[in-house]
Amino acid sequence: PSMGKTSLALTIARNAAIDYGRSVLFFSAEMSQDELTQRLVALEARLDLSRVWKRNLSEEERIHLIEVSGTIIDAPILIDDTPAIALTAMRSKIRRALTTEDIDLIIVDYLQKLIATTESGKRYPDRVQEVSEIARGLKDIAREFRVPVLALAQLSRAVEARAEKVPQLSDLRDSGELEQEADLVLFLYRDEYYAGYAPDGSSRSLRPGSVDLICAKHRNGPLGELRLGFEASQTRFYCQERER
Repeated sequence: PSMGKTSLALTIARNAAIDYGRSVLFFSAEMSQDELTQRLVALEARLDLSRVWKRNLSEEERIHLIEVSGTIIDAPILIDDTPAIALTAMRSKIRRALTTEDIDLIIVDYLQKLIATTESGKRYPDRVQEVSEIARGLKDIAREFRVPVLALAQLSRAVEARAEKVPQLSDLRDSGELEQEADLVLFLYRDEYYAGYAPDGSSRSLRPGSVDLICAKHRNGPLGELRLGFEASQTRFYCQERER
């Protein structure tokens, strides 16, 4: 929670849609369409999100915001904000969207908010079973529709009990099926989240405005890390090398 996973997903959606002209279908079970749109506008305008919400902007900033809003509205980003959506309903919505749009990327925010049911239509009595079914269901959706699915997930709180707080595959919450089904697993790590905490001997130290994007699993490629910039007030991730 609060590590920036929704912000990263929105940055990816924005880059795919605006920079590369790809259509993105964004399922948000946690935030409304209005909230996500406001975040996208603040991200694109590079303005403080809280000031955008409060309309506390200068005349120049307001004009810029209006111009940017048109860019976001015209971008091929479809947002579905159905709360606690079931996998069966999600599959139907994707199939319906594909009849009128060429969907290039599906983003799910976030996995633990989804619902999976048995063949009889009942909820699974065990949470581990349900999350396992959700993981398999998302993989099936990706293969059935031949569209990549980026699914956000929360980690267990066990990571906060360790001396070294960098996330590991074992921290994936509720089910080992998430690790098994995923082709690619990326973790976010921010020193700032832990108020500059770094254990003795750690190679990591406080890096204000920096985030490590850690590739912990890659079925078809190498593992590694990428250092990104993060402007929290704008909920914007960026490539530090490009903005130097």
